[in-house]
Amino acid sequence: MVNFSFKIESKSQYDFLCGRVKVLETYLMGDSVFKELVKKDFKGFVEVLQNYPYKNFLEDVDFESVKKAIENRKKSEFNEISKFDLKDFIDVFFKSKEYFLLLKRIALGDVAFNNGFTDLLLKSPCKVPLELCKCFEELKAGLPSYIRPLVIDVYYLNFIWENAKKTNSDFIVEFYSEFINNTVLTILMRNYNFVKNNFINENDFNKLVEYLYARLEKRDILTKVRNFEELSHFLNYSRGFYSEKELDETYETLEIDTLRRFFDKGKYFNEGIEPIFVYLLRLDYEASLLQKLAYALYHGVSPTEIPELEFAYE
Repeated sequence: MVNFSFKIESKSQYDFLCGRVKVLETYLMGDSVFKELVKKDFKGFVEVLQNYPYKNFLEDVDFESVKKAIENRKKSEFNEISKFDLKDFIDVFFKSKEYFLLLKRIALGDVAFNNGFTDLLLKSPCKVPLELCKCFEELKAGLPSYIRPLVIDVYYLNFIWENAKKTNSDFIVEFYSEFINNTVLTILMRNYNFVKNNFINENDFNKLVEYLYARLEKRDILTKVRNFEELSHFLNYSRGFYSEKELDETYETLEIDTLRRFFDKGKYFNEGIEPIFVYLLRLDYEASLLQKLAYALYHGVSPTEIPELEFAYE
């Protein structure tokens, strides 16, 4: 189980590792590589992977082997960086989401899903980090089905915001401030479309917003949007503000846009925890993109169907 606590050392403590990640960054894929990859078939995709550290983890060229190689390369580098007294930092900012997502699977009724984590929750909750235990208890409260997934979102966003502030890094705090705002806006937009498609009604949407407003610690966007009607006005006002397209067509890339903007800002850090944080973000992002692209190419799905790869077609 992960440890949900960490300690940030003085900048000089990270000097060696900062130099190390600057070298490791040269092995990451730039935009030009992804613009090449989206034009490949699965075989060509694998051939490109073999020009990068993924080749050290490739046992075969079938889809499952490729997927495993991508994940194992990421895990290997995370583990190496963990050895520099950063395991707890990585647990908080990069592994905690996995556990909250496991809770979401339970909340969405994946009754067939089970593993050691769910056994701990059910049989030995005292061994599970408090944040997860509290979240799991609230999921038992019999909330409406459209609220249940939000419980996990709220706990995770509150958790990540409180820990971002503990880093005392303006960069990390700014990143998560924007990330959380865009995540909340994405949640609102998803449910706005649910109303449009008659999956929920406007009253359900308003209750959903009430729940978010009451429970989220950082609710900047919610001060402007307290119900369905206000969101409609907000969308009308913000047309062209977030992108040239309408927001209801582009909201799925808001979080990705945040990542990519902060990757650019992170290039100017050479000391402290920030260069390490940016490298871990970039590696995590790259692995996620590659796994989605591998799936699309293997199963004959057009990469244009993956919103996160929109930049590769610009």
